[in-house]
Amino acid sequence: MADARPAVQRELCSAWDLFDPEVYARTVLKDAALDNGHVVARSVDQVANTEHLRCLRNLEVDITKDRVADLKFLESVRDLTRLALFPNGTVSAAPLAEHLQLQELYLRRGGRWTELKVIRRLSKLRILGIYQQPHMRSLTFLADLRSLEGIGLFGMDRITDYQPITTMSSLRSLTITGFRRADALAPIAELSELRGLALHNSNAADFEHVLPRFNNVQRCRGWKSGTARFRVCRLCAICLPSDICCCRLAQRSRTCGLCGKWRACTPLRCGTSTTSTSRRWPTCSCNCSSAGQAPSEV
Repeated sequence: MADARPAVQRELCSAWDLFDPEVYARTVLKDAALDNGHVVARSVDQVANTEHLRCLRNLEVDITKDRVADLKFLESVRDLTRLALFPNGTVSAAPLAEHLQLQELYLRRGGRWTELKVIRRLSKLRILGIYQQPHMRSLTFLADLRSLEGIGLFGMDRITDYQPITTMSSLRSLTITGFRRADALAPIAELSELRGLALHNSNAADFEHVLPRFNNVQRCRGWKSGTARFRVCRLCAICLPSDICCCRLAQRSRTCGLCGKWRACTPLRCGTSTTSTSRRWPTCSCNCSSAGQAPSEV
């Protein structure tokens, strides 16, 4: 009987890359417990042979070494929960309609993705990443994705209307590159669950008047800056670039991030650093015993 310990099963699955995909699937993985029914397929040939895996319950497809010309190889695949692909030329996403159990989807750069409206049918999708699609002009295909918790939009410089994002009621993390219109960002502030915001290759000063609306955001990062300086407000506990006063985000009384006292947020002498792992911390204006220590969570 095969060793069913998770660590052993993970080693068996990871060794798939070293052998003929079909032979290994038929002789080693066929009756294996896998990692609690989970396996990662890293090539089209491996995907084709997942049909032999009797204990498969959770399939991840993460193809990074090759580019795919179409998604036909997914037609007979079952239990697909995560998919990450590089396109070769123009690739239709329509076949994803057969995989309604998808929870994570990463459509990477290198080609053009079409028929993206199918994404609206993926009711269990939690994480979505779309990369380098400069031709794209609209995000209407993303409207009403209420299960989505995290989304990253990279290299989509022609997008000017981000209104569809405001319908993502469960969204907790948003990453956008090349975001230039501060006024378009304002409606997103109404998302009550949003906690993380990253605006890569954007100028912090352009968004200074909008950021105070994001009362629930705990992390704000990714600004285009030579030193990428960040600091943390002791009272509002929000991480921001060093050229923006953190305390402007505090429009009401808050709890001190160090001593827990409830008081109004007042301007602080926030320290700065050129790296995210090495910061100098300001003195707590509450004069509590925790002054000078880094908060447990930024």
